[in-house]
Amino acid sequence: MLRAECGARYNGNMANDNTVSVHIDGLFGALPEQRGQHWDLLARFFTAWLGELGPSDGYAPESIRATEERLQLRLPSALREWYALAGRRKAVWCCQDHFLAPEELRIEDDNLILCVEAQAVVKWGIPLSSLRQDDPPVFVSDQCDRRQWIEETPTVSVFALAQMLLDTKFCEATRYTANGQANDEALAAVVRRYQRLDFPDLHWPPHPTRLYGGCDLIIETDAETWFWVSARSPATFRSAIELIESQGAVWEQVLGL
Repeated sequence: MLRAECGARYNGNMANDNTVSVHIDGLFGALPEQRGQHWDLLARFFTAWLGELGPSDGYAPESIRATEERLQLRLPSALREWYALAGRRKAVWCCQDHFLAPEELRIEDDNLILCVEAQAVVKWGIPLSSLRQDDPPVFVSDQCDRRQWIEETPTVSVFALAQMLLDTKFCEATRYTANGQANDEALAAVVRRYQRLDFPDLHWPPHPTRLYGGCDLIIETDAETWFWVSARSPATFRSAIELIESQGAVWEQVLGL
């Protein structure tokens, strides 16, 4: 289950984790309904954990228009906004999976492909039939039958938030990470201690992938068989991994302590 780390990592200005705390459960415990608010959450998380967003992190409108002309379609508003706000921050979006640049967007199986898993095991796309929606759903290809597509998130903006949190464990800004085998007791302990974040059960990594949060902490569970823990402070990190370990879970790798 151990996945490859990215080669090129972000080394820009990062928030000082000694002075800025990120209450993940507060930010993502209950997602707002409006996509503009989703982008506000994304920007707040970047500022505190991944490095503040600036003009160079977004694609120029000309790049997006050129893609629309090439594909002979109009991109949904939410995808255009994602590209404009943070689409060029490859050290986040492309540490593991690959968020396609506008010039890389393509159509396959009646979907506009926008993201590809690191080894192309799965792809994420927007059904062509939904492109007229401002914030359409994102579907993922079935790893067992690539002809089948399953709804991953109800909107593009929610998909962006989910990918951001999933990708954080591979980013240079994440000082402390651990991953290892889960068991029922440790999973139950996480559910009791930490808040489930407001995302649907995701289908990749293996279904169900769920996200939990605390102060400066993200816990990911994959198919109820694997843990990923990401943290920004040693105390928060140690508390989480010791709780999980006390229930019999076994870590494959612990980094930062």
